[in-house]
Amino acid sequence: MFSLRQNKNYKNKELLATEFIETPYLLFLDFDGVLHPDFADGIPRDRVFERLPLIENWLRDHLEVTVVLTTAWRAKNDLKKLREYFSPDIQCRIIGVTPQLRKGFEKNGRYYEIKMFLTECGWLDKNYVILDDRAELFPERCEELILTKMNIGVEEEDLIKLTKKLNL
Repeated sequence: MFSLRQNKNYKNKELLATEFIETPYLLFLDFDGVLHPDFADGIPRDRVFERLPLIENWLRDHLEVTVVLTTAWRAKNDLKKLREYFSPDIQCRIIGVTPQLRKGFEKNGRYYEIKMFLTECGWLDKNYVILDDRAELFPERCEELILTKMNIGVEEEDLIKLTKKLNL
């Protein structure tokens, strides 16, 4: 069902890990406002990644899903560093990052980055969902988007929606 792929036939090799597991489903994942609250004045150290265990446990229950990171943290960290924030058993499931467009924080910007990633990888027919806290970065009726509460992050109800959207 899953296959190990090598990143040699893709146009932009910086988007994907050197080797990655190809699965039927993708989760595009933001950090701020999803894995921890997103506060205008910064994130208290004791709250960084406080919601990460919820996502990791969900991923452990859904092996058919791999993750592509859409977080702004990708501007200052490469994929290897971003993977280190996750538990060792989940790191191999983080297969790539979306490209960074200058319009990334403009209206629909993150959506365009996701579409560019899917195009570059030849995966326009892939089933995917998006966990993000910023509605303005997506079209109004973006069916793939599950919007989290920015001051809380991902909650159980979001994961239930995620499961339903992927028909898992």
